[in-house]
Amino acid sequence: VDIYINGTFLGTNKNGFIPFGYDLTPYLNFGDKENIIALKVNNDRNEKFNQNAPLTWNHEHWHPTHGGIYRNVYLYTLDKLHITLPLYDNLKTIGNYVYAKNISEKSADVLVETEVKNDYKEKQNVVFEASVVDDQGKVVATYQDNKSISGGKKLVFKGTLNVVNASLWFTRHPYLYKLVSKIKIGNTFVDVTETPFGIRSFDFNKDTGFWLNKEHVKLHGWGQKPTNEWAGLGAALPNWLGEFTYKLMDEAGGNFIRWGHCAGSPSDISMGDKYGFVTLMPGVSGESENTGEGWDVRIAAFRDMVVYYRNHPSIFIYEGGNWATSAEHFAEITAIMKEFDPHGNRLLGNRRAEVKDKAENYVTIEVGTEGWKREFPNLPIVESEYMRDEAPRRVWDKNSLPTYGVYPRKVLNQYKWDSEQYAALQVSHWWLKMGVKPYHAGGANWLFSDGTSGGRNPSEVTRASGEVDAVRLPKEAFYALKSMWRSEPQVHVIGHWTYEPGVKKDIYVVSNCAMVKLYVNDKLIGTNANPENAYLFKFPNVAYQAGEIKVVGFIDGKEKVSQQKITVGNKKSIKLTAIKGPNGWRADGSDVVLIDVEVVDSLGRRCPTNQQDINFTFSGDGEWRGGYNSNTPENTGKLKLYTEAGINRVSVRSSRKAGSVTITASGEGVAPAKIVINSEKVNIQNGLTTELPQVYQEKMSAPEPPEMPQPGNTQEFGANLIGSKVIAFSSEKRDKPAVSTTDRIAGTFWEVSAKKEAQFIELDLGVPQSINK
Repeated sequence: VDIYINGTFLGTNKNGFIPFGYDLTPYLNFGDKENIIALKVNNDRNEKFNQNAPLTWNHEHWHPTHGGIYRNVYLYTLDKLHITLPLYDNLKTIGNYVYAKNISEKSADVLVETEVKNDYKEKQNVVFEASVVDDQGKVVATYQDNKSISGGKKLVFKGTLNVVNASLWFTRHPYLYKLVSKIKIGNTFVDVTETPFGIRSFDFNKDTGFWLNKEHVKLHGWGQKPTNEWAGLGAALPNWLGEFTYKLMDEAGGNFIRWGHCAGSPSDISMGDKYGFVTLMPGVSGESENTGEGWDVRIAAFRDMVVYYRNHPSIFIYEGGNWATSAEHFAEITAIMKEFDPHGNRLLGNRRAEVKDKAENYVTIEVGTEGWKREFPNLPIVESEYMRDEAPRRVWDKNSLPTYGVYPRKVLNQYKWDSEQYAALQVSHWWLKMGVKPYHAGGANWLFSDGTSGGRNPSEVTRASGEVDAVRLPKEAFYALKSMWRSEPQVHVIGHWTYEPGVKKDIYVVSNCAMVKLYVNDKLIGTNANPENAYLFKFPNVAYQAGEIKVVGFIDGKEKVSQQKITVGNKKSIKLTAIKGPNGWRADGSDVVLIDVEVVDSLGRRCPTNQQDINFTFSGDGEWRGGYNSNTPENTGKLKLYTEAGINRVSVRSSRKAGSVTITASGEGVAPAKIVINSEKVNIQNGLTTELPQVYQEKMSAPEPPEMPQPGNTQEFGANLIGSKVIAFSSEKRDKPAVSTTDRIAGTFWEVSAKKEAQFIELDLGVPQSINK
């Protein structure tokens, strides 16, 4: 992007992902004169993908080349004496730096380094004040200092604030403080900034995985494209839609995200702080090495990323590249970390950094792919991309009508799974690649939402490897992961219960419980206490009967959780439901309202096997953006879509005029529906507003419970069934095993005592026996 102000060329930014800024002051027209900022955006496709072209990430294989301005733009008006912005590119400023040391149950030291610039010609005597504010708005620590700054110079204030009884940032309770930094001349405050931060200590251990505040945590989550694209909307999303995605990931039990292969947006990283997602953060990268101009852009982007994001508690690992780089380039990366984030204790890893002679002196964590064998036995390991298979949401299983069994299987399709198979695969991929390995920190399922780039199924219009589709409607895989990853007891029967008479099929249930019972119309069909890969319970050859299927999960013989799915009646009508941001639909020209369109029966229940054309009409103050169908090219922005598994989702973008839009939906054999949606006025003057992007305002309430002890979990006790052996791991003395172990090994109660230090115990099972040591 080329940037101009009043006809003066300011500069060019080529990385496309990292925030940057310019000082406009010398070029402004004051008084009543007009000021014009002009941008020339170039989204030309990189024809030399993966051939060491200068910008290897500028290709639709990595990111959709939509173009335009797809992230927020802010105008800052500051006093000549001000706290600088964390924008090193062009401005060469670093802003605030906040980090914690000496963290204990009683207190923590919060250290602050704040850069202040004096653009006055004269020397200024500056009073600096810093306060730590808790999530209730209470000031819990303060610091003050005085310094003189010469005209045109910068100076860094440094101070230590002690926080008593500090609340720590956990993935299951991500507690956030604010550092409020103020400067004043005499008795007049001239600038104030607020910097959210968290207090936490952590350890990635090569033998026992990840520990956060001395609590073991198995990391499970997703990789996500930093464009975070949405069908019909592209990559220019309001902040609350990014949070909408995070809320789904949080619901599914996620606590880890790897942005690939370029940096996530400022709002997305803030959501990682808010929802407790350990983050693996890159700069910019496509694949393989860069040289010349490409490396110059890439290393500058990495530096700018570190400066801008270094205060975020969710960032634990920096990624130097999607593949290994040269030793000389690794040295440059680590030098930047040492200069600009010397106290963050972040690790460095590169995906596919297996070129040991180049990487081994620099990387501090191994970033694996698809559960490969360790290349660095002396380093901890985390997963960046596993379960890269693909399956569209619309294809239930081979027994579902009308057309779900006719899944296009073109020769070039690398993956041919239906929704049921895809959900079941989530279990084996997670368990065998990470869950079963006590030393493995965990990692990222590639990826969370279907997108418009990098697909391996030519019969689809998306990369269909998400747990939700391209408009964030969940697949069965979403619920499969939720049933493994949530800390509370979970159970989910994969699929629906609306089949044709005479169908017999295997029923698959995913649960973190020890035993599952299956009922059809209140008749017990089977009991299973021996899941495949720790979580997948199979009930073979179950005869379909209209009515209800029910699954019940048990722990220690006690019912803990259940789920029912019912037979849905014939289609009756269309149902429209609007989804707005937390402050309503804002008439700012960029906000979005979502509309779910469902085909339901006479009782209002979604018809799970419905697939039919829906025709929309639209009028009013907004822009129809539509939705998509996963196997139909060139259908975004259209007024005709078909339902997939009984539902689809469309969107409308607001105009800058508050008003209303009217949407109708009709289809063959169903009663039509109409919805009227009102937008809220936004105060916009000369193209600017002081209204910040809306986000959900609720705070984290009580901490979520710790993760359930599970096979392979080093938190307390785990047992992994591998062939005829059980491998047990314990990190503390425990009188009885984890709840999931009792019923899973031939019904035998295993009594285990372990020394306080971590140890492994390998036993031949043979016949059930008592374990005394």
